[in-house]
Amino acid sequence: MMMRGLVDRVDVAPGPEGTTVTLATPARRDVLVGTYGDDTAALARATGEDLTTETRGDVLAVAGPIDTGTVERFRHRVLEDARGGARKVTVDLDGASVFSSAAVQAVHELRRDLPGLRLHAADGSVAGRVLALTGLDDLLDPPGAP
Repeated sequence: MMMRGLVDRVDVAPGPEGTTVTLATPARRDVLVGTYGDDTAALARATGEDLTTETRGDVLAVAGPIDTGTVERFRHRVLEDARGGARKVTVDLDGASVFSSAAVQAVHELRRDLPGLRLHAADGSVAGRVLALTGLDDLLDPPGAP
């Protein structure tokens, strides 16, 4: 029971030379955010770029930097659109100009709190590249989805 609670799959195979136990879990981990300078985000703020959001049906479109200065607004808007988990929401991240470690941590937390969370980010987009590197790309809608 303890093993099953800690991993995604447990296989127990008794055999003539003993019992083989296989534990399987995804190769990813939550990311913790440190306190360090974010030069890219600072550059985006210096140019006057700010986070904007727009709801289009069940899609929340996000544009601008998602960094330590804007991540709480981002998190709040996603939770607001999802009505705290009462409805499914897709977050379109194609317009994100910065997707910092604070954004990655926020997505990890939102994934935990919103089981219906889906993301949209093109392969070559800023967010798409970061999501692929951090193991969060399983939240992405398939190509061609809104």
